[in-house]
Amino acid sequence: MNLQNQGLLGQAQPLVQPPVQPMQASVQSPVQAPGLLKQDPNEEMRQTFRKKIQDHLVLREGNKEKSYLDSLGKLTAGIGHLLSPEEAKLYTEGTVVPEETRNNWFEADSAKATKAAYDQAQEIQALSLIPALTSVNFQLGTAWTEKFPTAYEHLKNGNYESAIQEIENTSEGSGKLSDWNKQTPVRVKDFVASIRELAKLKQRVNQ
Repeated sequence: MNLQNQGLLGQAQPLVQPPVQPMQASVQSPVQAPGLLKQDPNEEMRQTFRKKIQDHLVLREGNKEKSYLDSLGKLTAGIGHLLSPEEAKLYTEGTVVPEETRNNWFEADSAKATKAAYDQAQEIQALSLIPALTSVNFQLGTAWTEKFPTAYEHLKNGNYESAIQEIENTSEGSGKLSDWNKQTPVRVKDFVASIRELAKLKQRVNQ
């Protein structure tokens, strides 16, 4: 459910899936598949990590073969892909979008979200947060930090519980749920769980 460029009100469909365990980069060496010779183990690890992120996005976004209007009247299709004006001319509401086209959209959209997540994780100094940040960037757009500027500053400064308060609520201590939390609470719970795992990791390192 991609809310990019729609504020936080796009595609406000309830999600019933329970939050998954926070995704983190694996530190284990990948198992070599039989018959693969001279395969770069680092490349295999990257592909496994990438697939793990994409599988999570599919789980949360779904994959709609027909174009449809979201709650703001924006044409959407595939895996949370907001159609451009040119794409909207080709795939009017209710039109079946070829699987190859939907896959290409997803590859481009997820790559953009992953790149933004990597840059943000470096700024936050928490590479383990890349999978969770990818999901946030995919749903809210790469400018989500402008929608939650205080939360992002808290993340950069290591004030994780304050960041969580800003994400879950309109502001820390307000007691009023943020629009994001109202619309897609499961996505917020995913992000919060990952932030708390990061906080635990930082605490163990500092002990």
